[in-house]
Amino acid sequence: MKMVPALFVAVILFAGLLGELVARGYSEPMNRWLRNRWGDGAKRMGAAVEFNREAPSQERGVEV
Repeated sequence: MKMVPALFVAVILFAGLLGELVARGYSEPMNRWLRNRWGDGAKRMGAAVEFNREAPSQERGVEV
């Protein structure tokens, strides 16, 4: 039981390192490839829904 805090910290650090390696080695290269493949390019951010600049902004509130 004395080692649980140390193992907890070690697992968190290992998971963070592994996540960084996967992001740099797989996720980001795949993201760049997909953007180049589908024509968006690496410089333009995508969105699932197109933004309509002409629509007035509406605040969302709760009516009582």
